[in-house]
Order: sequence, then C-alpha cells, then structure tokens
Amino acid sequence: MSDIADSFSSKGASAVNVGSTERALSTIGGALIVLDGLRSGSLFGAMRAVLGAALIARGVGGHCPAYAALGVDTTHDDVKSLGRG
Repeated sequence: MSDIADSFSSKGASAVNVGSTERALSTIGGALIVLDGLRSGSLFGAMRAVLGAALIARGVGGHCPAYAALGVDTTHDDVKSLGRG
C-alpha cells in the first residue's frame, strides 16, 4: 500500500488514549477558553483560542499526543473511579 493509503487506514489512525470523563471536561474547558480568548480580541486572546481549540480536538477525538509520547492511557480510569475495577 502507498504511504498516502496507509495514512487513511486504521493502522495510521490515532488510538483513543483519553478517558470519557477527561474527554468531556477537555471539550467543555476548551470551549470556554476559546470563547474567552475570542472575546478579548487581543493577540494573547487569539493564542488562548488556539489552545482551547486543541483541547476541544483532544476531547472530541479522544487522542492526546502528549499521553501517547509518555505511554499514558486513561481510558480505563473511569471504570476504576466508579468502584467497578
């Protein structure tokens, strides 16, 4: 398979490594940061909006590149926190 085709295959897809509670909080927090950053209308606000957008992408996609680099996976932490693990 070509390199381009590999990038669209399931092998090239990013694995989910962020738990559901953390994903929800990341998405909500990211949205609040985007709104606050855009409301300020400054360069620093634009940088905050970009950071918030990255948090939204992390929450929606369920993949954190920093977690992947560190070998962290919090997808099973939700079960443990409910006392079922």
